[in-house]
Order: sequence, then C-alpha cells, then structure tokens
Amino acid sequence: MANHQKLIEQLDSYHAQNEHKKILSVIADIPYESRDYAIHLRRARAFHQLKDYDKALEILKSQRSCGETDPEWHYSIGRLHFKLRQYKESFVYFIQAIEMGLVNPTTLFYIDEARTKMEEQYIAQTINAMPKVARSLEVQYKLIQININFENYHRAADQLELIAAEDRDEEWYLLSGVVSFQLENYEIATEHFETIVMDNPDYYDEIQAFIRISKEMMRGHHGADIKLH
Repeated sequence: MANHQKLIEQLDSYHAQNEHKKILSVIADIPYESRDYAIHLRRARAFHQLKDYDKALEILKSQRSCGETDPEWHYSIGRLHFKLRQYKESFVYFIQAIEMGLVNPTTLFYIDEARTKMEEQYIAQTINAMPKVARSLEVQYKLIQININFENYHRAADQLELIAAEDRDEEWYLLSGVVSFQLENYEIATEHFETIVMDNPDYYDEIQAFIRISKEMMRGHHGADIKLH
C-alpha cells in the first residue's frame, strides 16, 4: 500500500513537471493486471497532455466499471471529446459530471463552450445545405466566422475567395486579415488590416496588435500568439 502511494505521488510529481513521457515509461514497466484505476487515470492523463486524445479516451473508456461513479472520470472524458471536436458527446459527459456534484467554473465553462459549438455546428450544417446562390453575404460571413472559431482556416480562406470583389467590405477585410494571420500569410494580413484602418480609424485599437505582430513576423521576429475570441 505504501509503495502504491509512493508510485502515485511520483507520477503526480512527473505530471507537475510536465514529464509526461516519463509517466508512460514508468507505467509501461507495470504489468497490466497490476495497474489499478488510479494508475490507468494517470496514464490517460499523460496521453491527454501529449495530445494523443484518442488513446487517452480509449484508456478512460476501458475503465468504465470504476469510472461511472467518479465525476472526474466523466469530466475527463468530456474534455477529450471536446478536444476531438465531438461536442455533442462532450456535452453529455459534462452534464453527468455536474449532476454528480462536480460544479466549478471550469466545468461550467466547458459545458457552455460545448453547447455553443453544437449550435455553431448546426448552423454550419444548415448553411452548407443551402444552394450557394441563395446565401446572402451575411450568411456567408457567419459560415466563415464559424470556420475560424473551429480553426478551419484553409476552409475559411476558400470561402472568402468565393465572395465577389465588388462585395468585399470592411468585414471581409477583417475576416481575411484574421485568416491570413492564422495561416502565417503576414504580408496579406497586414495589407488587409491596414486597408480597414485607412477606411475606418476606429478599428485601430481593435487590430493594432495583429498589425504589429504581422510586421514583426515579416521582419523575422517572433511575438506572442494572438487568438481570435
């Protein structure tokens, strides 16, 4: 028992030090039949941190008999489904975690995000089912924004190109600037952001960081990442 507790503490220490491969190496030396629920959870967590979400999910779901009564198990599976963009599944597990008493700001944040993503997926599916000629400019921008939110930047770029040159307004240049920035096309991003500022200086405060970092990137410098919220 004491040795088991020492092992768990060591694995948690490696986790705190971001030594996730060490965790997997240590657990690999433990025969499968000797691994208990706590060890399986830590193995799954290590794969999660290494961004192997499918493997982490496989491990957790193999522990269903123990995990079904554990709200953290439901929460962890919800997180993995969220990472895999399986928002409907993630929402179900987050709800279960909350119903079992795991009510905290993080869980509430993810359940709200999952709900929003589910709604956006539904909207995107509805728009995609419409004939392209029937889509208004507003509808096209909505679809582009959803693809940006899902980090489908190449798809968003393709959709932006479908909008006729004479219809390209401030919003088009803003969205195109953001997509170009995320695709590391900094020259185009700078050009489009500066076009907006030239026509409407009120936008300057909102996009000046994008302009600054785009110019730094073109000069070969590296700035902090910027996310579109």
